[in-house]
Amino acid sequence: SLSDEERMALADVAAWQESVRSAAESDEVGGKTTQYSGRPELYLDLSCKDKHVFPKYTLATIKTTAWKASSDIQVNYDWAEFVKRRVAKAQLLVAASNNSTA
Repeated sequence: SLSDEERMALADVAAWQESVRSAAESDEVGGKTTQYSGRPELYLDLSCKDKHVFPKYTLATIKTTAWKASSDIQVNYDWAEFVKRRVAKAQLLVAASNNSTA
């Protein structure tokens, strides 16, 4: 079963797929293309100096709340935990499938 976070991420992927499909169709007929504005907070974990950073923070906000130095800002990123779990599960399923056909 899926968590609420995973359901939201799947709905976001469906919205992205629909926007791509709509953009392709409107390009074919010369219409206006739509822009997808997904929710990166569902997929990414961002940090600055080991502090969690919300993906929609501006660089100015990050600099004043986390970095607090005059040098260039360093923001680190990683996939959200549920994405890592899903990828690992998919890799296990592929490996199991390959082993059963060999």
